[in-house]
Amino acid sequence: MESGFTIRPSRRIVLWWAIIAAFVLGVLEFTALTIAPYTGEWVGAASLMIALAAVIGLLYSLLWQQRTEYRVHDNQLETSSGVVLQKHESVPIVRIRSLEIDSSHANGLFGLVDIDINFSGGALPDLTLLHVRRSDARKFVHEITTRRRNVVMPEWRHRSYVAYRPNARYG
Repeated sequence: MESGFTIRPSRRIVLWWAIIAAFVLGVLEFTALTIAPYTGEWVGAASLMIALAAVIGLLYSLLWQQRTEYRVHDNQLETSSGVVLQKHESVPIVRIRSLEIDSSHANGLFGLVDIDINFSGGALPDLTLLHVRRSDARKFVHEITTRRRNVVMPEWRHRSYVAYRPNARYG
């Protein structure tokens, strides 16, 4: 058994969602207070519902961050995510064609990146690991590429008519 390597989305993403929720809440509150003299008393109830929705959204993002895990173990890439419905995926490392580290402006503010993983035969990213710290992403990509180079070729490829030369081009 080989040792595993596990990463999770950064907790900084919860801060990002808190900033978005505070901004949206502020805009909605400003709008509600601006039209309050014309609408009556329902503005207070609407403000309370908006605040409650923001708190629920923040709790959901915190739970999502805690329940999401990306793991490399026994030459498999395993992902599990979901708060209410858990989704588990497992893909052999030999099927990974390319790894790309992508940093959007929002992620860049918090030092986070997304890792796009393309499997053999796909044009679009087949799997995206969201909101990972930049240092963890570099370690993760290094771990995947190192393990891909060390994977033993399947037996059906060791026939006499297949020439296998381990070098950087085939690794």
